[in-house]
Amino acid sequence: MNKKMISYMRFFTKRAMITASACGLLMLMVVGSPLLLLSQSITIHADSYKQSFEGAGISIGLYIGHHFSMNEDNQDEAIRLINKDLNMVYLQDYQKFYPSENPGYFDKRADYFQAAKAYRPGNQVVLAFNNFPANLRTEIEVDGSTKMVLDVAREGIYDSLAQWYFEVLVGFRERGVDVAIMNMVNEPDFNKKHHYGYGDPKLGVAMILKEAIPKLKAMLADPSINTMDIEMPLVMAPSTLSTTACLNYVNYFIENEPGAWEQVDIVGTHQYGGGLNESKIKSIYEKLDGRRFMQSEQHADHSDYLKLGDAIERPHRACLGLSALFNSAVNNGVDAWFYFINNYPQEYHPGGLIRVPWGGSPTPYKHYHAFQQITSTQPINAFVMEHDISPGIDSREVSVFRKEGEDTLYVHASNFEGYARSVIINVDGIEKAYGIARVEIATTDASLDNAPVLTETFPNSLDRYVLRMGPYSINTLKIAIDPDGFSQQAVEQILQFEAINDVSVGEGYMKLEASLGNGNTPVFEIVKGEASVSGDSLFFQQPGEITLQAYHPGGGSLLPSNLITHTFCVNPGKPTVTAVGSKLVSSSESGNQWYLEDTPITGATGPSYEVSEEGNYSVEVKENGCSNFSDRIKAPAVILGLSEEVEHRIRVQHQQGSIEIFSNHNVNIRDLVIYTLDGRVVSRYEGLDTNRITLKTPPREGFYLVRVIDQNHDLTTLKLIHND
Repeated sequence: MNKKMISYMRFFTKRAMITASACGLLMLMVVGSPLLLLSQSITIHADSYKQSFEGAGISIGLYIGHHFSMNEDNQDEAIRLINKDLNMVYLQDYQKFYPSENPGYFDKRADYFQAAKAYRPGNQVVLAFNNFPANLRTEIEVDGSTKMVLDVAREGIYDSLAQWYFEVLVGFRERGVDVAIMNMVNEPDFNKKHHYGYGDPKLGVAMILKEAIPKLKAMLADPSINTMDIEMPLVMAPSTLSTTACLNYVNYFIENEPGAWEQVDIVGTHQYGGGLNESKIKSIYEKLDGRRFMQSEQHADHSDYLKLGDAIERPHRACLGLSALFNSAVNNGVDAWFYFINNYPQEYHPGGLIRVPWGGSPTPYKHYHAFQQITSTQPINAFVMEHDISPGIDSREVSVFRKEGEDTLYVHASNFEGYARSVIINVDGIEKAYGIARVEIATTDASLDNAPVLTETFPNSLDRYVLRMGPYSINTLKIAIDPDGFSQQAVEQILQFEAINDVSVGEGYMKLEASLGNGNTPVFEIVKGEASVSGDSLFFQQPGEITLQAYHPGGGSLLPSNLITHTFCVNPGKPTVTAVGSKLVSSSESGNQWYLEDTPITGATGPSYEVSEEGNYSVEVKENGCSNFSDRIKAPAVILGLSEEVEHRIRVQHQQGSIEIFSNHNVNIRDLVIYTLDGRVVSRYEGLDTNRITLKTPPREGFYLVRVIDQNHDLTTLKLIHND
């Protein structure tokens, strides 16, 4: 292993030159929106063997009664689902009894272990000693409550603890089961300050390791005591709730309790807290000093790890969370990954892999299929492989495996985003790039459960393969690699897509014009705006800004094209302006901006505008960031100077070609004269006795005065601006 790693490190400089031209070309090709990041890539270093991933583990005891409530056929089906169809290497159970005090407890578990081993004889049994029998505990008062804790003040307590361990091992050996691993504690960081004595769980766990474990080893080494020739199991600790706590325990053992650290063969952690904190997991791995590293308990949806919320249904969300946790663990040193429990009776529960209702039949939960896909597609004891990912790919989305001596790669590539993505896969070798000869793909997504979706064979091995990932999906590739290299380069595509001019909402439809040199049909997608796409047709019914992207996603031997994005407006319909008296009225109730001589009028944004001076007026109507203009219209005849007092007496209304003047109270109009500013009379009306008079507008444009005298001899003078 070390020789392979050294030779691989020497290779990095050479391979960097091999991949630079391919990756660089793709980066130059990408244009426009980053939403799809078509240059995303995974480069697999196919000779970079890291740790061996042994396979999966699971706990069995929580609902074991439900398992045995089923008939024999359904029990067998449940055993096959967990222990045949999965690479289930470790079966774990939690201990708290002596075999002599509760033989039924041991009988059921031994029966399950034996049934599992009928399908996988190599299954290994793990016992978690997270509780203590009653005779090893004592009562203490903590903050007014009574707790039962390990009686560390009792003389010989660690001899008694070692005796319990020994009796448990004997109890299972008598039932035909050997124990491979002793998981000495479970989640000591979770509300167990006093559980192991001393009020300090780190010290309490250390004392068990350095005091009780050597005593157990001595008992097993004594043939007069160990008459059944039971071998000492490997010792696992601390199996903390969180990765942060695990690192803290490891540091504590190393710095303060080296005698305890010496007894640990396997470092165990859970991922309920900090489960996606890859730096913490890697930091634990770097301190192992030859010890193995296992994730000894976890389930798929303890919390919304990926912050997906209600974007997808919870069972589907559990699949993606499971993928992220698994990849975070194995990429950073974990060599076995345990699920919390084999079965639950509830309709849906993320803590179990299969549903086993009382007396019913077993049914896999959706996340069972994701667990099967990522833990059991690759063979047992396949190696975790180094790989590089481009920006835009989450490190928790990818893991890669290879069985030593075999030319197959197993790639798990998840998509935690709600849109499809294209990812280019390259395969490096120490001396040259490997070719890609065959690809088989299985997917778990909203509708598929570890379902085969594609098989492609390439007689001329490819230099790159393009994986098309659907939204919120887990994709597993079995890649047959050609050690002789590639003989066919993936095909490039160049997209042409001209800018799109603004359109009017009334058109309702647009034909999209884009082309690829190889004759393939590009994909059009709406990035922003109220519109829909069908093939190369864009449909719209609402005004507003539209952002549209075009590309070809590639796939297989076909590289993704460049991506081009255009933004344009679907403008509202052309507004009209109607003159009503001295007002201009827009055909739109909202979104108006009035203009005089093509200059916006400050504050004039209502559906109408009271004309105050002569000139050419128009209105712009805006909606959702897009707009349209009316035709220009000359100001109508306008009456100015109507004070509140005047308005109480006189009302004016303008119609095309005429002006109507109303008496606004019960006193009729008697005389009315229209004259120019220089005093020339244009029209004169005398001896009237009416409350309403209709006048023709003056024949010429300009400014005029209108003098109105009512029967009470009150005089009102108005200013008239007339534009024809």
